Amino acid sequence: MESLIERLSDSARAGVFGPGRLLRVENNDDTGLGAQFASQIYFFRVVLEDEQSVKNVPVVVKVQIENIEDIAKENGEPYRQFLNEVNMYKTVLPELLSDQRSYPKMFLAEASGGTDITKDILVLEDLRERGYKIADDLFLDFDHMSLAMRRLGEFHGSSYRLKIDNPELMRVWRKTLLESKKQLDDSEKAFFDSAVARGFGKFLGAGKKNSGCRIAFEKLIGIPTEERLKVFCRAEEPFASIVHGDFNKNNILFKYDHRGKTEDVLFFDFATSIYSDPSIDLSFILYMNTSAAERDAHWEEYLSIYWAGLTS
Repeated sequence: MESLIERLSDSARAGVFGPGRLLRVENNDDTGLGAQFASQIYFFRVVLEDEQSVKNVPVVVKVQIENIEDIAKENGEPYRQFLNEVNMYKTVLPELLSDQRSYPKMFLAEASGGTDITKDILVLEDLRERGYKIADDLFLDFDHMSLAMRRLGEFHGSSYRLKIDNPELMRVWRKTLLESKKQLDDSEKAFFDSAVARGFGKFLGAGKKNSGCRIAFEKLIGIPTEERLKVFCRAEEPFASIVHGDFNKNNILFKYDHRGKTEDVLFFDFATSIYSDPSIDLSFILYMNTSAAERDAHWEEYLSIYWAGLTS
């Protein structure tokens, strides 16, 4: 903790948090913290003073977790994830989303790629002070989803625009953003295998004699699960884009007006962002963050809202 405060203090003296003389760096409340598996999160307030006033800069600090070696064995090289997120905030997002409407302001970002994790750090604006927070309910309702789907469409659409305006830069980013090499355990393999079986279930049931589907199912199920997932995530042109990669409600911040109605949305935690198929983000948000009743009632509307954002 002390080393982090010292590092933030040095950054403040260097002008990272804006003009003014550093008064202090103090701990801030951690209420509203989202789930973080392979990183440690801290909240601070950087207090600066100029000739006219005192300014408080609330920040979120993300560093590598202490038992990173154990996590690395289970979670597919979190060094890659940290490096990905730093690359997204420092290089990709400022170019991709020049108006910075869709993600928190970044003050400091450094990643060693695993050579010295004590130097790995990501410092972002703490958006809770501006009224942003993670949605309370387990499933997102229509108002929340409408905002998220519109902004997701804009995010994906910016990749298509850049592929036209600067295709060479997009090719560089495609190599820069690294997919995590996660090793699946038996329960995870069983989960993905059962999902494939469920997809073919209607064609393979009792009395069904669709040999083509049987051949396709056996061929697909015979591919090792990790290899099959790589195929599902493979970037296919012309539809491939930079995707968030973990587009779950825990990584989405909403802002509400005085009546409690949603009025803005921001995304964070870009650790698993890659150049891949947009359906990765769409399927995650639609199937993991809405109820079946909500999907049945608004499926076409959600896709229309996403399309409006994509083409904007």
